[in-house]
Amino acid sequence: MCENKDIIFIISKLAGGGAEHVVFRLSDEMVNMGYRVTIISVNTLKNANLYGMNPQIDTFSLADNIVNVKTPKFNKIAGSLSRYICKSFE
Repeated sequence: MCENKDIIFIISKLAGGGAEHVVFRLSDEMVNMGYRVTIISVNTLKNANLYGMNPQIDTFSLADNIVNVKTPKFNKIAGSLSRYICKSFE
């Protein structure tokens, strides 16, 4: 059984829509169960609706931390991130 209690949700944006609401609710429940949760947004968090989100949930924006997300460099980073996540759950 895997004892890793880290959960990462990757979503395109955190704009307050239905999918975002589901990710927030799932994240909150996972934190309550003892998991460490991170939500990674492909787009910026500058206009994100994070009001009411559990402060124990970490957020990270690829767009806010990479100069241009439409470059081959971004694709390389995204591929590396994907491989890292997959290895984390082996």
